Order: sequence, then structure tokens, then C-alpha cells
Amino acid sequence: MHDKFMDWARAEERRGVEIPAIAYRQDGKRLGVLMSDLSYDGCQLKVHDNIAADEEITLVIFELGAEVLATVKWVRDETLGVRFGEMSKAAEAT
Repeated sequence: MHDKFMDWARAEERRGVEIPAIAYRQDGKRLGVLMSDLSYDGCQLKVHDNIAADEEITLVIFELGAEVLATVKWVRDETLGVRFGEMSKAAEAT
């Protein structure tokens, strides 16, 4: 699934999407998020919770069959900019 996700994300420099996903914080708290402005190395997220810059989260994107580590780079109100890290081992194996 890693290749499928990365190929989809890099098809254009940025993609105006609206993809629901789940974000898991380091403490295990689960948050519903909406992905937008997707690029090869990151995206924007809409979230109704306080998340700080530099926080690491795990994004589970069911529509794309992917689980991605991400770091919050900036926060404006309920919008976050995140940079993708590594795909999980489970996602790479499928």
C-alpha cells in the first residue's frame, strides 16, 4: 500500500482533496480529521481539537489504505499543516 499511497499523492504537486481520516496522538487519543491540500510530503488537516506544532501523530487514511506518521508543522485555528514521515510497517507489508 505504500507505493499506492505515494503514487497517488505525487500525481500532482498539490491535490485539492477532502479525505476523512483518523489521527492518533502519541497518548493514544483518537481524532477525526479531514485531509485537504495533499502533496507528496504533507497535507492540511481540519481538526476540532488542540494540537501543537511539532506534535507527532499517526494518520490512518482508510480511503487510500495507508497509515502514515506525520509531524505538525504549523497550526492556524482548526487547520494544521503536517509533513509526512514514514509509512507504518503494517501498511508497507500490504
